[in-house]
Amino acid sequence: MITHMKHEIENLGKSFKNAARGLLAVTRHERNFRIHIVMMLYVIFFSVIGRAEKGDVACFVLCFGIMLAAELINTALELLCDEVTEQYNERIRDVKDIAAGAVLVSAIASAVVGLMTFLSSDVFGNVMTCFSKHVWVLVAFILSIPLAVLFIFRRGKSE
Repeated sequence: MITHMKHEIENLGKSFKNAARGLLAVTRHERNFRIHIVMMLYVIFFSVIGRAEKGDVACFVLCFGIMLAAELINTALELLCDEVTEQYNERIRDVKDIAAGAVLVSAIASAVVGLMTFLSSDVFGNVMTCFSKHVWVLVAFILSIPLAVLFIFRRGKSE
């Protein structure tokens, strides 16, 4: 019984390690995933300085999860399709396009949630107030933009 439990714990650890390796690989090689990460970090930043409500933050977290999961599934399907055949195949094209469509739907839904939250609450006003009272926060935000662009457009091994 104890050796079985030890084996299961080891398997669980390997599962987490493999999942982390997959996340790192996608982050390293997929520009669109890096775009989603940057957008997520900016939403978190604006949520903090804009003092967003807990419920709004919970909605953002759900949107982040759906968005990143859709991008991960899309990437996995693209890799699998590319392994199946290197020749043009309309069905494989359709699979790839449908998976990309799922990413687009989740991105649009996430953007709508973000815009509705930031524009219909005090968050946007709080962000502007923070920028005017603490110029260093605005400067930090502006300085982060070139770093974000470099992170997004860095070249991975498979790009």
